[in-house]
Amino acid sequence: MLDARGHGQSSPIGDPSTHDPARDIAEALDALNLESPIVMGHSVGGRATADFAGTWPGRASRVVLEDPIFIDPMDPAVRERRQERFRQQVAAFSAQSEAEILAAGRLANPGWHEDDFPAWAEAKRVVDPEASPFYAHPWQETVARIDVPVLLIRGEPGSGGVVSPDIAAVARALNPLIESVEIPGAGHNIRRENFTDYLTAVRGFLLAAPEVMKRPPQDEPPAS
Repeated sequence: MLDARGHGQSSPIGDPSTHDPARDIAEALDALNLESPIVMGHSVGGRATADFAGTWPGRASRVVLEDPIFIDPMDPAVRERRQERFRQQVAAFSAQSEAEILAAGRLANPGWHEDDFPAWAEAKRVVDPEASPFYAHPWQETVARIDVPVLLIRGEPGSGGVVSPDIAAVARALNPLIESVEIPGAGHNIRRENFTDYLTAVRGFLLAAPEVMKRPPQDEPPAS
């Protein structure tokens, strides 16, 4: 798993208008010498994954998108207001102790498994205030260019997800390689809110693609 730029132990954003999360993914894959990996992303990471797959065709073998940020570009004034709200949110978390963040997280998300909270709380205190994403182009452009199978996972309408049934329908109309699945009882944090059905959907998608599973056997004894 990668810490996105501006999160965790990765580098700060710098100029948000020139930051390209899709290029970050491509460069990370190069540095790790990964060929045709399955690439998965959630939320902002889901949008970055979609942009990566559409901008660098053929680099991924399969793509899994968990409620990606499929929103249209904003005008500068709207974007600055959104950025300022993000800065205030980061400052508020930075002023809290990890115990306070944990308590608030458990109160707001009673359905999450206890294992989800420690890393989630730690991550809230290591975020660049400028890390709110800057989208200069419509998501539809890169989604249409993805050339490998895509699983688009979304939550129930009205439960806090970004990808509505209408957005999913647009994505599928743009690209017939996209399969969309709705996970019941989940909103934006789908894997945390219904992990069983989330895992079933992901496994089913991958097992339906036999070539993904055909990997060289590891640690074979030398031929005699």
